[in-house]
Amino acid sequence: MGFERSIRHIGDGVFLDAAFNRFSALGNDTPTVIGVELQPAVFSKYADSAPTSFAGCCKDFMECSEKIAVSAVVGNPPYVSLRNLKAEDRARAIDRMADYKIKMLSSGSLWMPFTIHASNMLAPNGRIAFVLPFEITYVKYSYPLWTYLGNNFGAVKIIRIHEDFFPDVDVETVLLLADQYGASTHCVDFEIYDRVDDLLANNISRRNKIKISDIIHRKKPFAFSMLSEKQRNMIETLRKKKTIMPLIDLCKFNIGYICADKNYFHPNKETCRRYKLPSASLLPCISSGKEISGGTGIGAIAGPDQQLNNLFVPGNVTAADKRYIRHGVETGVHLRYKCRQRKPWYITPGIEIPDLILTVFGDAPKLVVNDGKYVVSNSLLAGHIKSDITAEQLVCMWYNSLTLLSIELNVHSLGGGVLVLIPGETDRIEVVNAISQEEAGSVFKELDDCIKERGLQAAYQLGDELVLSKIYQLSTEEIQQIRNAVSTLRYWRLPKDRRNAKKR
Repeated sequence: MGFERSIRHIGDGVFLDAAFNRFSALGNDTPTVIGVELQPAVFSKYADSAPTSFAGCCKDFMECSEKIAVSAVVGNPPYVSLRNLKAEDRARAIDRMADYKIKMLSSGSLWMPFTIHASNMLAPNGRIAFVLPFEITYVKYSYPLWTYLGNNFGAVKIIRIHEDFFPDVDVETVLLLADQYGASTHCVDFEIYDRVDDLLANNISRRNKIKISDIIHRKKPFAFSMLSEKQRNMIETLRKKKTIMPLIDLCKFNIGYICADKNYFHPNKETCRRYKLPSASLLPCISSGKEISGGTGIGAIAGPDQQLNNLFVPGNVTAADKRYIRHGVETGVHLRYKCRQRKPWYITPGIEIPDLILTVFGDAPKLVVNDGKYVVSNSLLAGHIKSDITAEQLVCMWYNSLTLLSIELNVHSLGGGVLVLIPGETDRIEVVNAISQEEAGSVFKELDDCIKERGLQAAYQLGDELVLSKIYQLSTEEIQQIRNAVSTLRYWRLPKDRRNAKKR
């Protein structure tokens, strides 16, 4: 640890102060520590009282020369999406990655080019330490970074701490440590701690080896390794026995239609009466998850008598339609981005009637049979059966704790730990293998009644009894292991304040 030359991002000076203190403890009172800060006021505030060996510079970190050959780089780079940058700044970041022979996706974040650029500043056998968002462990745009780290460092480590050590950031953060620059590795050491004090005391909760190939092949190994060995072995056994299978083998879920203006394209009853819109121009639809959630009377099936909304899609345009279209022009709806991309502007494309409807937010998504032949908006996922099972059978296969566990393992969360289902991740959710139509008949009725009377969580628990226990003969201990695994992953996903709120 006796580095003589290192570079830090200044920020509020915490990293720099810690560096000087560490060097002093190691007997080096005159290390060369370079601080980089973009904001002049922040830079001056620290530089004015910095130790004499401080060699700072006020500039964009990405413009610092990679030829300085430091022993270490430590920092907390910006978590800014490239899409939110000015066009010239975004192009500069992508071009900088191209200089390193790395293709940077426009969906990426600025922390990735910072990390790779920092690595190229190292002398042989140097190291980096960065505070990065937890998404580094699973997002697609980070895959080139993992390949780069494996090809250029002899040791790579991710440290996850349950205690929120950066509470002002609305995303979970992890520590990336990469050592032995110039060497290579095929694995990542994944260390898990409950608190920061545990990290400092080397009181580790769990340690696992993660194959870099598993990361870039979308296996989300960091989530899977949070489970106990017994839980992991049980899941692998269920896979080998084909007790569970990927949802994509049975049903494909896509986002629903994008109308561009929710209020205009979903006229309420009063608007329909005022403009005398014909029923032929109104498609029965479900435009949000709230329309099929608790309190709506909808259980596991959305029937034709439960319509709550309409989508305005005129076919043969009537005089009434023309008046409403003119109203859209007068209020500027036709100037909305999506409307400007289509001709005519008032026809919503991509309208399909799915077999199943799936909500996208929350710990326990709701899956319902689309018996009412509704079209659904992009606030929901639309499922189309692609095998010889029925929609009712799939609902029976869905509601149990194995599905909840697979959701935790495969679906990402937003800031604050809220799960959000997207098509690609939903494809990889594993559900129990097909149950017979005869078995599904009674199970479906009980699930439907349970959702209406006791809610979604109760339905998932009921599925444990009706499907996992009675049909698949899983033991009480095995089912409890699955539930415990779900609880473990939720414990790590949800911030303390949300977990406590759920308990209340």
